[in-house]
Amino acid sequence: MALKEAVAEALAEHKRLGNPIAIWRNGKAVWIPPEEIVVPEI
Repeated sequence: MALKEAVAEALAEHKRLGNPIAIWRNGKAVWIPPEEIVVPEI
């Protein structure tokens, strides 16, 4: 549960600051712009 909360906080901070995140999708690194970041509810 602590890891899920930490990830949600990190995603929220990136979105709030306007920073993109990098994720792994279909075997490639992909940048997600801040307006497309979905912050999970904990």
